[in-house]
Amino acid sequence: MSGKINELVEGKKRPLLDKMIDEGKSAAKCVEWCKENRLPLSIPTMYAYIKWRNEAIVNGLTIELLQPN
Repeated sequence: MSGKINELVEGKKRPLLDKMIDEGKSAAKCVEWCKENRLPLSIPTMYAYIKWRNEAIVNGLTIELLQPN
């Protein structure tokens, strides 16, 4: 997982971003929100985060458990 995604996963505002994703906000809107909150991410990185998050949900894991050691 990229360093930016690690920052996001460990961030205190992540629940707000996760809510946006759950509400169906576009990756571009999520990236815009992240930039406004001082975490500049690219759209491809956001798609990667969304993919890893969905994988965690499907497998009943927390996203932190998907991070490599």
